[in-house]
Amino acid sequence: MAGAPGLRFLELADTQVESFDAGLELSVYSHVGDGNLHYNVLVPPDVDRLEFTKRI
Repeated sequence: MAGAPGLRFLELADTQVESFDAGLELSVYSHVGDGNLHYNVLVPPDVDRLEFTKRI
C-alpha cells in the first residue's frame, strides 16, 4: 500500500467508517509484504464489549 493510491484508500475507508459512526476508533495495520490491511474497531473502555458488538 505504498504511495498516493494507498493513502487515498485509507482516506476513503476512514470516511466510510465515519459516515457509519463518527465515534468509532480504528486500529489499522498491515504486515510488510502481504498487501493486506487489517481494520479493527476498538471497543471503548467504558462500554460492554457484547453490547458494542451488537451496535456495529
